[in-house]
This record gives sequence, structure tokens and C-alpha cells, in this order.
Amino acid sequence: MRAFALVAFVCACGTPAPSGPADAHLDANVRLPDAPLATDPCVAPIAIEDLGRCLDRAWCARLAACGHGQLGDTDCGAVDARVTSTIDARTLEQAAVTSFLFHRAAYDPDAAGACVAAIAQTPCRSLAPNTIPIDQCAMFTGLVQPGNFCGYPYECAGDADCVDGYVFSPACGQNTCRPRVAVGMTCSTNPCVPGAHCVSEVGFLLCESGEAGSGCWADADCDDGFWCQPSPMGTIGACVAAAGPGEACDRDRQCGARACVGAALGSGMCVDTTVLGAPCDSRCLGPFLCARPDPMQLGACVAAPAVGDPCLPGAGCGDFLRCGADDHCTTRGALGATCAGAGECDVGLVCTTDVTGTPTGTCVAPLSNGTACVDSTQCASGACTDHVCDVYQACAF
Repeated sequence: MRAFALVAFVCACGTPAPSGPADAHLDANVRLPDAPLATDPCVAPIAIEDLGRCLDRAWCARLAACGHGQLGDTDCGAVDARVTSTIDARTLEQAAVTSFLFHRAAYDPDAAGACVAAIAQTPCRSLAPNTIPIDQCAMFTGLVQPGNFCGYPYECAGDADCVDGYVFSPACGQNTCRPRVAVGMTCSTNPCVPGAHCVSEVGFLLCESGEAGSGCWADADCDDGFWCQPSPMGTIGACVAAAGPGEACDRDRQCGARACVGAALGSGMCVDTTVLGAPCDSRCLGPFLCARPDPMQLGACVAAPAVGDPCLPGAGCGDFLRCGADDHCTTRGALGATCAGAGECDVGLVCTTDVTGTPTGTCVAPLSNGTACVDSTQCASGACTDHVCDVYQACAF
């Protein structure tokens, strides 16, 4: 399946910019004192240099709508927005342009607009703070024919896939475009057709449909709406349909679009947590957070707090605001604010203490090349090599 994943990241969802001459494109990582845009660059056609930030902005809004808290004045800067297994929002333009330069792929700006718009329709159950799948996103057209080397998953022509064996390798030069194989065929050296799952059978790998009765070892071997029921004999299990509301469960996947509530307390039940007041034990779906004063009791889905509201027991203030010293929700630190860790800065900014190890630091823009770093999310280039921000090396061959 050709899925594009995006990791928790956000862009320009907060305070409007002052008036003045219009900009042509979005700023890279943090809000700058620029003028409002004459036209929205995130409506089709989307220029490749704007795509990463447009994905950020749409993802930011969807996170808020699905119960990850109020946005406050969060800047929504790019934070490791994973588009493929080796490309995030900061490296997307350089990787894609390299693909175009070497005639390995073409880009459709209108399809990109449809892809960005589709994020608003992504089911909340598919969202976690870390990942969101966008299936069948035809922003790129692969031009590499089967049997030839490829650099990124979107570069293969037709129904072929870019793999090392049957999975994609993040190392440049390791992958080859290989034809996909149908359900029932071995996937030891080739990927399965979209929607199918490569499952380990006895001594070999086989493409399974993921539907009811399909062989599986884990829930990921089954389609959405199904879970993997183990075999009592210890042999391969079978995919079964998700349980209905009120039915017993021990994990969310058994409940389909619902949540398995209370399993950790010894009695799990499938619950629709998109409803105000619904019982919960972790995250509610929709514009709610799970308030849980007693960890030994179930909580309830309540409206997410805004700036100045009391922090919610067990939920704090969501992912965009933080709980202040007075136990009330406050905005995170803006550019130049004092901080004691990344969680105290606006999303997309870096707290210098995470790099220096000092007790307090300053909220700064993503770091420039040559600056010390701990991981790639701290670098404007999206690449941290040997603890130094470096130029992102796109697959060029």
C-alpha cells in the first residue's frame, strides 16, 4: 500500500500576520512578521516548495479537531512531518526535486491540493500524536521501470513498488522497483498488491487479503475494521470483524472506530468516545479530552480547555497548550522565551536546553547547519549527522 505518513507537526495556525505586501509562499519553520498571503498557497495547485508546510497546517487543524487540545497561539512549525519513511516536511522539497532532476518521478500540484484537503476527512481513530496514513495519494507519478534502482517509495512506474526484497530500505541505492504480487502469492522477494498484507506463514511469506478469515499473526496483518484473533493451537490466527458498542475487548483494535475502555482495570468494553461525557481511560476522539481524576477509575470525555482554564486531571491541556505553575492552561513559549524543555516551547521551536543540557534554555527556531543537535527534528535541514545539523543528502543517482 502506498501510504504517506505524517508525524505530529503543525504550521501557521495561530495569530494572523500584519498587513503589507503579499508573500508568494509560506515561511519555512516559524511564523515571521510577514504580510498576509494574497492567495492561499495550500489550495490546488500547490507548489512543491509549499507542500511540506501545507501538509503541516492541515495536520495541525485536524489534530485540534480530533481532541488533541486547543491551538492557542501555537505556530505549527514543521516537526519531523514524515511523508515517507525517509522524507519529512523539511526534506520533502529537496528529495522531490532530486527525484525530478534524475527523471525518477513527476509531481502533480492539483493532486497535492486534493491530498492536503483530504486530511480534514481522516477519521480520528486513525490519528495518534505521531502518525496519520494518507492512502492512495497520487501527488507523485513514478517514472522508474521495474528492475531499476529507486530512491523513494513514490518513484516506481505502474503498480511496482520501491523495495529491498519486499520492504523499503531507508538506505539510498538499496531499493529496486519490483512488480507487486497478488493475494495468495509469495511476497518473499516482491511486495503485495495495495491493500494486501505480507504475512509470515510456515517457512515462507504469503500475501493475505486482511479480510475476515485471512491469516494473521498481529492486528497489522488485518484490514481496518478487523483484528487478529490468535489460534488456540498456537498456529496462525484469523482476521475477525471488530466488536460492537458495549462488547468486551482488551485493546482498541478489537473495537474498530471505537475505543476499548477499561481494559487496564480488568474489564474492557468498546465505547464511542466521540460523545461528551462518554467513559474513557486515555484519549477521547473528536473535540474532547479524557479527564480522569483517579487513575484507578474511568474518566469522562470533556471539552478541551482553553487558555486560562484549569488543567484537566490526567489530561493536562492537550498537545498544544501546557499546564502552568498555577495549574491553569497557558500558551507555550514563543520565540525567545525561557524554557526548561521542548514541551515548553511552541510546537516547531527548539528549547536549547535539550541540546546543551543546561537546566534552562531559550525557545529558538530550528537550528542551522553546523549547530550542535541531538536529533534531526531540531535542525532546519531535517538532518542531524554525528550530533551536528548537516545538509540533507537526497538520493541522487
